[in-house]
Amino acid sequence: MRLAKVDNRMLKLRSLVKLDLSGNEMTSLPDSWDLLDLLSDLDLSDNQIDKLPRQMCVGPLASSLKQLNLSGNKIVLLPNYFCNLKSLITVNLNKNNLKALPPSIGKLTNLKHLQAADNHIQVLPGSFSRLR
Repeated sequence: MRLAKVDNRMLKLRSLVKLDLSGNEMTSLPDSWDLLDLLSDLDLSDNQIDKLPRQMCVGPLASSLKQLNLSGNKIVLLPNYFCNLKSLITVNLNKNNLKALPPSIGKLTNLKHLQAADNHIQVLPGSFSRLR
């Protein structure tokens, strides 16, 4: 059975550390991720997601999320608030429809692995040079 959307009850699993929702038919994500303050690994690959909700990037996940897989979706734009996920170490953005990376991507100072193959990115933002 494939999920078309995230059941909000799943977002109440306070002790959850890893969540794999890959290979479903989700087109959007819920706004509230407030209770998942221990989540460090989130796999949303191979869905139909076209944007990330603001609350996902400014709530508890901003300090707990270390690995994020968004490959194989339909994301065209990563908003600047994506760069609030300051604990990210690994991000996979392969096979989306990205035209650019957020201008403030350099704020992700813990980022060690960034994959963004098979997109439409032509220019890297100036802050990209801050990533070491």
